Amino acid sequence: EDDRAELAAQRRAQQQSGYRLADGRWRGERYGPVRGVAVGTVFGAGDYQRKGRFEMSETGFHAGHVQPEWHDPSGAGCWSLVLNNDNGQSDFSSFETVAYAGAGGRNRGQNRTAAQSYDQSWDSAVNRALRANCENGRPVRVVRGPKLPGPHSTATSGGGFRYDGLYGVTKAEMVRTGPKHLQTCMFTLQRLESSCGDEVEDAKKKRGAATGTGRDAPGVRGKRSRKR
Repeated sequence: EDDRAELAAQRRAQQQSGYRLADGRWRGERYGPVRGVAVGTVFGAGDYQRKGRFEMSETGFHAGHVQPEWHDPSGAGCWSLVLNNDNGQSDFSSFETVAYAGAGGRNRGQNRTAAQSYDQSWDSAVNRALRANCENGRPVRVVRGPKLPGPHSTATSGGGFRYDGLYGVTKAEMVRTGPKHLQTCMFTLQRLESSCGDEVEDAKKKRGAATGTGRDAPGVRGKRSRKR
């Protein structure tokens, strides 16, 4: 009973701080911007390890201390994405456009920095969620950390994890990559012009421009959701 009372008190404090909503959900369990977190906000400033991950989790902006993706358990999409390591075939050289390699294809116990060992698939909850973002136009919040390869890491600007705004998933496809030509779920993320309000419409426009049709991106099948 003491543990339950302590947990209830903790939740009330989180709600009073605005980190949790009245229904118990974290404030980051939504698509689009999060109230109180402006683009450019740095979590764990001055730290080059995991302090920022703990701050994001404790304040409900991005739950979890390790997983780079935070996705809706219903499969409707991915809420936020932390870019902080080289995960194989990803390309982080551009700030505006990100080529992101999906989850899976590694042996048990290996993290995302390990070389891919076998084919990825759409059976992965992470890959399905990001593909759903591409289908329905819901945006993803992108955060960059100090260990990110390339020029957009926070390593040279004081460390921590920096919120860089909303990105639309404009393409989701299965392609063969690397020397072994393994199947890899590849996602193209394009930074959106707005940081609030019209982010869903911006994502749909970006996706339409990328595919030339405004319909499902190459490699994406199934009905598109009408929800926003």
